[in-house]
Amino acid sequence: MVKKLLLVSFLSFSIGSLFASISIGGKTSLSLSGNKDTQISTALTTLQFDVKSDELKGCFALSLQTDSITKTTMVSLFKAYGKYRNGNFQLLAGKAPLPWGGGSYFNAGNLLFPDTATIDETYYVPTTYLVQAQLGIMKGLYIETVGLLPVENTKEAIASRVRYEIGTPLLDSVEASCIYHFDDKSFWYSLGISGNLYFDMGLYAKTTAANFIDDLNITAFAMKFFPIKDNQLLVRGELSWKRSGLAHLLMVSATISDKLIISAYWLDDTVTGTISYKPLSGLTISLGTSYETTWYGTAQIKWAF
Repeated sequence: MVKKLLLVSFLSFSIGSLFASISIGGKTSLSLSGNKDTQISTALTTLQFDVKSDELKGCFALSLQTDSITKTTMVSLFKAYGKYRNGNFQLLAGKAPLPWGGGSYFNAGNLLFPDTATIDETYYVPTTYLVQAQLGIMKGLYIETVGLLPVENTKEAIASRVRYEIGTPLLDSVEASCIYHFDDKSFWYSLGISGNLYFDMGLYAKTTAANFIDDLNITAFAMKFFPIKDNQLLVRGELSWKRSGLAHLLMVSATISDKLIISAYWLDDTVTGTISYKPLSGLTISLGTSYETTWYGTAQIKWAF
C-alpha cells in the first residue's frame, strides 16, 4: 500500500512537471543548546520539490538530521504526495501534512495527530501516510474522509470531518470530526468553533463515548496582533483542560523591525525567551534561554532558500 501511495505521488510529480511550474526550496539550520554540564549540537536540512498546475500538485521533501548525542546522520522522507483538485473535489495520497482543529500547542480538534505540539515562528505540522478525499457540498460546507496507514508508528485509522466556514466576524467556522482506530477498536469525537471577538479565538473538545469524562480534553486559544507605530506585538494564550489538571501557554512576540523579533513564552513550569535577527533575506540568527529546573541556553542559525 505504501509503495502504491509513493507511486501515485511520483506520477503526479512526473506528469505535472511536463506542463506545470516547478519550484525547489529548502531550509537548513544549526543549533547549539545546553548548560555548563551538557551541550548538544544539531544540524537539520530539508530540501523540497514542488510541481503545480491548475489541477495537480506534487510534493517531494527529504530531511537530513545529525546531532552530537547519537553522532549519527539520518535521512528521512518528510513529504511525498500527489494532490488532485477539480472544483469542489480534492483527492490526496502519500505522506503529507493535514492539520485539523486550531491551536499551535494545545489542539483537541487534531484527532489525526494527537498530543503533537511545536512552538516556532513557523508552525510545523507533522506528516504521515494517508489517503484523503474532500468534497464541497455547498458554499462553505466541506466533508472530508481520511485513511491513516500503519507506517512509521502511525496507528491505522479512518477519520471523517464536517466543516462549515461561516465567515462572519464573530463566528468563522464550526467543525465536527471522528476517528476510529483499528488496533484498539476505539472511537474519538471532536467538536470545535473558531471566530473573532476582538481576539482571534478557538474552542475545541474531544472525548470518547466509552469514557466520556476520563477522556475529555478541552482546549482554547486566543491571539491578537497589536500594531505599535511601525512595529507589531503578538499576544497568544492557550489552555488545555483534562481531568488530570490544567495546562497553559502564554506567548508574547514583538516585531521591532523587519529584521528583529523578540519573543517569550511561559508553558506550565518552563519560561523561554528568544531574540531573532534577520541580517539577510532568508537568514535568521537566534539566541535564547529557558528555565524549568535549571537554565539552558540556545543559539541557532537558519537559512531558507
